Amino acid sequence: MICRNCGKEISMIGNVCPYCHANKEEDRNYRVTTIIIGVFGGILGGGVGYLIALIKGGSHLIPMWIGALFGTLIFGITYIIKHEIKRMKKAKK
Repeated sequence: MICRNCGKEISMIGNVCPYCHANKEEDRNYRVTTIIIGVFGGILGGGVGYLIALIKGGSHLIPMWIGALFGTLIFGITYIIKHEIKRMKKAKK
């Protein structure tokens, strides 16, 4: 894992970075939340792709996978950007 404060490679074990003493709990929560948001986006996007294919007719599998991919990317990237903006504002204080 990489410390978000100093950028050095650190172990996941322990509560603080051994180099800069930044709290690692926020980084762990951030990773878990990003995964959950990405999975939710994939499920939602896959459902939308499936419904579009159902309405238009034809194969349901390809639009479902495309929807899942876009849903994961959109939800995941949006969350990452939002978190980084929040972190940068916090760092300015």
